Amino acid sequence: MSQTQRRPVSAVTAVTVMARLTLRRTLRTGGMWWAAGIAFLPVLLAAALMGRHRADLGAGPERWREMFYVLLGLLAIIPALLLGPAIADEKDDKTMTYLWSRPIGRWTVLAGKMLTLVPICALVIGVALAATFQITWGGGSQQALAHAAGAMALGCLATGSMAAALGTLAPRHPMAFAVMYMTIFDVPLGLLPMKLQELSITHQVTQLAQVPDRPHPAAGALLWLGGMTAAWLAVAVWRIRRLE
Repeated sequence: MSQTQRRPVSAVTAVTVMARLTLRRTLRTGGMWWAAGIAFLPVLLAAALMGRHRADLGAGPERWREMFYVLLGLLAIIPALLLGPAIADEKDDKTMTYLWSRPIGRWTVLAGKMLTLVPICALVIGVALAATFQITWGGGSQQALAHAAGAMALGCLATGSMAAALGTLAPRHPMAFAVMYMTIFDVPLGLLPMKLQELSITHQVTQLAQVPDRPHPAAGALLWLGGMTAAWLAVAVWRIRRLE
């Protein structure tokens, strides 16, 4: 092996290369378009409700609040669809074997995938959110829209980290386990009137979006989301280091 081949690849280069490969694969396999199609469903629902039951849905803020809870369901599906299989697919395709033979940090694989897929999740959900806002509360508070969009973006980061971690723990059915975690554990936990609800990603996203009548301070929601994201990423990195 030549001296050039043995030279370690920088972390920035490794992350950038993995991000590009992930983007190409996502576009080639149609994952992004499936995500966009799913995200469009709440928009269709909002349009249908506004067309037939506008008088029964209350004022703009009430209509928007109700549809925001529907949009939260996208956090249970789209990050799981894109990030759940992210590591498992590389393992099945034997890409891991090739990558581990190179002088790169294993964490760069996860970083490259997160760098590509989390913004895609945030973009797809953000477009659906903006369209739904316009339909239900057109001309409403742009500050409310900004809060909701920012909260959803951070929610994508947190749920994407969760989905990637569960993908390393259950590589056979990564998407199914991620969706089950959100629907069976996270969402119900966020509805409980007790302190444990702070461990729910969807609860913190709702508080950060300032959708409830009396939301928590943004700093608290940011700390909880940041802590949960860091914890899930730590699990994912730990597992990646042990994958063969």
